[in-house]
Amino acid sequence: MVNNHRLPIHNDMSELDKIRLRSRNPSIKTAKELHGADFRLLDSSKEYWEDKCPSRFQGIPCITEKPPAFD
Repeated sequence: MVNNHRLPIHNDMSELDKIRLRSRNPSIKTAKELHGADFRLLDSSKEYWEDKCPSRFQGIPCITEKPPAFD
C-alpha cells in the first residue's frame, strides 16, 4: 500500500511515509515475556477486579471453574 501511489489514500495522507504505528509488538514476543515473568492471567484478573470493582458488585465470588450442568 505504501509503495502504490495510485491509491486514493495517498491524497488524504500526505505524511504517510513519515507516520507509522509502532505500538504493536508481535504477539509471540509478548507471550514469551509474560511466560518468562511467570504471569498468571487468573491472578491478574482477580487483583484487577478486587481493585476496580464497583461497590455494588463487591462480594461476588470469582468463578474459576465451570459450574455443574454447564458442560
